[in-house]
Amino acid sequence: QPDKAAGVVGCLIGCGPGLTPSGDDLIVGFLAGLWSTTGHDPARRAFLAALCAAVAAASAATGDISRPYLAHAVHGRFAEPLTTLVRHIGEGAAVANVEVATMAALRMGHTSGADGVFGLLLGVAAWAPQSVLPGLAQPINVMAALDPASTACSHAIIARRRPWMPEPTPYRGDGCRM
Repeated sequence: QPDKAAGVVGCLIGCGPGLTPSGDDLIVGFLAGLWSTTGHDPARRAFLAALCAAVAAASAATGDISRPYLAHAVHGRFAEPLTTLVRHIGEGAAVANVEVATMAALRMGHTSGADGVFGLLLGVAAWAPQSVLPGLAQPINVMAALDPASTACSHAIIARRRPWMPEPTPYRGDGCRM
């Protein structure tokens, strides 16, 4: 549902704390996960193209520092820690290697790493035939998890918070929740 995804993206762009807002970092990670799992499937490629077009159009609503990260993401270019992590996940690398790559990705920025890794895991899980996230008995509804107005998104953001992370900004002023 590219239209629904575009609506969610439009609401997330610019949301949250930081020079690269949390919503933007989550979208970058989500796109990294999607790019890594699209393969040659025409339906997936069409969805990704539509989502990337929506991100590109909506990126005007975010800050000057974040905008280039989104521009690179819509073309499949990501920070090395995210690409290393998704490569290790995709290759089924040893747990120790995935943990090292995860820690490296989490260290990006103040909250950017955590937001990007969360998005990446959602992107990797989006087209999985079954749950690829440990501890989940059933596949997650990725669009519900990304929708800032949904309870699933609120629970997911709360579940991934760490004590050192600042409190999120609950609203950005136009009714979009974090």
